[in-house]
Amino acid sequence: MRRMAILTVAALALAGAPLALEAQGVESDVPENGLQVIGTASVFEVLTRAGAGKADYFCAAGRFAFGELGAAKADRLVVLAVRVPSKFRENRLAVVFGVNAPEPASKELQDTLRVGGPRIGQSASVGHSEALCSVK
Repeated sequence: MRRMAILTVAALALAGAPLALEAQGVESDVPENGLQVIGTASVFEVLTRAGAGKADYFCAAGRFAFGELGAAKADRLVVLAVRVPSKFRENRLAVVFGVNAPEPASKELQDTLRVGGPRIGQSASVGHSEALCSVK
């Protein structure tokens, strides 16, 4: 009986985790390309998905920065990290973006075996990134 009570409490805590993140100012958006974007005004993540490419990640980041954060079309999106564990969703990998963020000092940790996808330090304007949504 005690074990069941502990499991019930754990399940309720896990189910409420996304709500707790939302209460901390975390915003999320699911653009038409199906990628989920989560984060705050300073740093946000685009959760990875099999088959998604560089244009998909920049499209999602551009839509989120412009629509949710109110970034200007001329603001720059900078890739801060690639395929790192998400800070907002357990067991998910993410591409981390910043708006008008300085380029990372070190790019040594890049996955050199990867062929496609965004690279650390890569940047594009919010307007260009949003335009990638209509390329397909």
